[in-house]
Amino acid sequence: NDEDIFSSIIYDSLKIYSKIDLLYKDYDGYYVIVDWKTGRPSESDKEQLLVYAWYVIEQYGVHYSRIKGRLEYLLDGHAEEIIFKDEDIQYIRSKVLNDSKIINYYLEDVILNKAKPKAYFNKTSEIYRCENCKFRMLCKEEVV
Repeated sequence: NDEDIFSSIIYDSLKIYSKIDLLYKDYDGYYVIVDWKTGRPSESDKEQLLVYAWYVIEQYGVHYSRIKGRLEYLLDGHAEEIIFKDEDIQYIRSKVLNDSKIINYYLEDVILNKAKPKAYFNKTSEIYRCENCKFRMLCKEEVV
């Protein structure tokens, strides 16, 4: 994929961004999406590939049955091939729309992407999550 910027598609007036690591067409005519992972496998890995597949469907007019996904785990050297089904694509469309509604609930101004005041955000009771939280600095001075 030679695009240097984040590509996007529009779905239900929502702009969905996609930055595929590698996209190529193989000898059998399949579009192959490769996503390299530097960490351990995660449940969200397949969902990320589903968003990429959705992008390929919309951007290139390809049927989901002509797309393959590959998760390449560099840490341990194993790979997984994903064959997409219609229900996978329907699932990710639904999930993205639902997630955007949740995100928008926490925005004071959707256009400016301005969050509501800190009081709207509940702290987790699962302290182990704090170690990897991107927002832990907001809670730094408070007891969690």
